[in-house]
Amino acid sequence: MLLRTRVVLIVATAFVLLTGGLVAASWQRERLVEDRRAEETFQTQALLWSKIIERYEQNLRTTLRDMATPALADALETGERSDVQQMVSVDITRLQTSKRVDQMDLLDRAGDVLLTTASGFPPPTLLDAGAINQVLNDGQPVALVQQDSSRRFRITVAQPITGGFGQVSGILAAAVDSDRALAELSEGLGGDAYILSLRNRIAHGTNQALAQQLAFDLPIRQRFIEHRTVVGRTYQIASVPLQDTVGRVVGALVTVKDVTNTVSRVDRVGLVSGLLVGLGVMLIVAFLVWYLRRSFGPLDDAITGLNALSRGDTSVQIYAPKNDEIGRIAAAVEVFRDHARTLDRYRDERERQRRRQERMIRRQMLALADTLDEEARREVLGDLEAIVRERRDSAAAHDPSRGDEDQLALLSSVLKQLCNRMLADIAERRKAERIRETFGKYIDPRVVESLLVDPNVGGEQQVMTVSFADMQGFTSLSERLNPSELVTVLNDYLTLMSRPIKDQHGIVDKYMGDAVMAFWGPPFTMDMSQASEACLAALEQREEVRAWVSQLVRSGRFSHEIESIDIRCGIATGELIVGSIGSEQSRTYTVLGDTANLAARLETANKALGTRLLISGATRELAGIKIETREMEEIVVMGKSEAVKVYELLAEQGKLDDHTARLRDHFELGLRRYYRRDWQGATAAFEECLTLRPNDQPSQRLLNRCIALRQAPPPDDWTGAWTLLEK
Repeated sequence: MLLRTRVVLIVATAFVLLTGGLVAASWQRERLVEDRRAEETFQTQALLWSKIIERYEQNLRTTLRDMATPALADALETGERSDVQQMVSVDITRLQTSKRVDQMDLLDRAGDVLLTTASGFPPPTLLDAGAINQVLNDGQPVALVQQDSSRRFRITVAQPITGGFGQVSGILAAAVDSDRALAELSEGLGGDAYILSLRNRIAHGTNQALAQQLAFDLPIRQRFIEHRTVVGRTYQIASVPLQDTVGRVVGALVTVKDVTNTVSRVDRVGLVSGLLVGLGVMLIVAFLVWYLRRSFGPLDDAITGLNALSRGDTSVQIYAPKNDEIGRIAAAVEVFRDHARTLDRYRDERERQRRRQERMIRRQMLALADTLDEEARREVLGDLEAIVRERRDSAAAHDPSRGDEDQLALLSSVLKQLCNRMLADIAERRKAERIRETFGKYIDPRVVESLLVDPNVGGEQQVMTVSFADMQGFTSLSERLNPSELVTVLNDYLTLMSRPIKDQHGIVDKYMGDAVMAFWGPPFTMDMSQASEACLAALEQREEVRAWVSQLVRSGRFSHEIESIDIRCGIATGELIVGSIGSEQSRTYTVLGDTANLAARLETANKALGTRLLISGATRELAGIKIETREMEEIVVMGKSEAVKVYELLAEQGKLDDHTARLRDHFELGLRRYYRRDWQGATAAFEECLTLRPNDQPSQRLLNRCIALRQAPPPDDWTGAWTLLEK
């Protein structure tokens, strides 16, 4: 590659990298601006909504406080329903006429509805049992936004009716439909507003036609913003969760704004910027090519001159401007050419003189030979022929078109030996490649490479991480398939299980039916990354198997019972013996030790603990912050007397959803109380876990155990560890 080409490439590459860095920085800045705008959108939407709701709640409180008189409390105490209805009918009629409330309920101290303005049978009620008990017990007003029994979101205020002695005689509840608040929110934000239920259905909205076009499918329990294009228009959709008084999500508040013009302007600016940057790069590269070609022209002439001089051609002409370094190089080559011409003339003159002297000596020797006898003449002629042969040999040595036969023979012999050696080396390499390719299907290629170097490699004690993974439901699956189909399905499953192991730099040790054993550690994996890579491989294995099961269900060959198929995996880290182990006739590259046995026990322990992925405490400590886990109670595995700290593997760092994170926090709080023998506190924490996820088996198991230990406390030496009775 020419020097000027390298210079152009280096400068162009530097400019492209600089431009790319600027573009990346601009893109990152745009991302930050978008995130800030999204946060401002969420805050504005939530703040305006809270202000609107607060105003409606304040109006309802004022209205109900005026109606909840001591006289009404006395009427409720006497139990005369007609008197009560007569006392509130005038106010109710006035409020309905002024459209200040949409529904009003009057409840007695028992929570029964004495009077309601709602229609239908049965009429929808505003308060549930929890809200009624809260008002009756606390004696304070309650304001909330929730769905009533007709699935309508209403702004509801409940006012206790208190008698002269401070006792609560009943409850007055009034509600305003959320459509009014949505209309004000839509006007304030300059767009449309909607309320979605937990099932992603529209409960209220200001533009039902637009909602049908957008087809909402939003995450109800978290904040969310996106742009969606419908019928040539671009809309910004922003969603924030709606929560009740105890913090439970009851729906989502969604706003929709037409941002077509803004998005179009941003796209045009981005396109023009990209075109300008591309045009600038092309102009700079073109200028560099032109300038370097003009600047390096004398250097090309100098190189051409040197090539000609190396061939003995001194007639070449060189253009040598002396205004820069390249010109001075060309001038130096021109001086060298002149010296070469002088040497050629001197060499030609020397050769002509030598030839004249040789011809004169030959003539003198021939003349001398004529004066000698026959024997002496033969000796002189022999010397002359020797001189001629020596001259010819010398001429042959200086003639590039001729060469020595002995030297050619030697060169041919050397070339032949080199070719034979190269062919033998190529054959040996092809043989090694065939060995690697063949055994690589049975043993990891990295292990094959080590065995090719040293068949007896290993036998050392190393800190390793071992994984045991097994299929749940394999027996029921095998009963539905013939042997050929079973082998095909099993091969597909083992392929799915092996791919994440290799992607995370692990070694597949062996297949045991539907079980897969793998390990991580030196010299194949870095010491500090082995535990995290094993955990990430287990998470990827479970995702791969879930997708595979869904594909089998969609194929129609299997019933939906196959959806229960999952994997159980145990991972442990510790010292192991690793190397080529076996007899003289058969050997295998594997790991041995208590850590491998612990990983196998953890895989089985998933059944008892109600988990899918279990890792040891050493694995959790070495993996660090790269994974998300849930601490489980300590266990004593079969064959061991000491308790082992274990964790349930939940997700990769940063990929744990908020719902599971709250479940994890409540569970670990309950586990700490469990160890402290705080059975009541632990029971409350585990019940909260079951509220978040009713089918969480670890929470249900420990809840049952806390109830049992509360009734029959354990002895003083109780540590909280659980002994497993199965391998």
